[in-house]
Amino acid sequence: MEHVNVALEGLTKKEIDVLVLRCYYDQPIREIADALRITEEAADQTLRRARRRLRKILRAKGYIIPGG
Repeated sequence: MEHVNVALEGLTKKEIDVLVLRCYYDQPIREIADALRITEEAADQTLRRARRRLRKILRAKGYIIPGG
């Protein structure tokens, strides 16, 4: 899991929060938006950006990321 911790260091706090709420707690975008006090559009955009950045960081460290 060290590689995930290192990769998360390259993300903003909001990106980490969105990823945790979506991927760990399986919350829908609407609930994520409410929790972070942002619009659903902003939550969705932040989630997409965070996933993209996380994949890029992990690929740069040599990890194979399926589906993206």
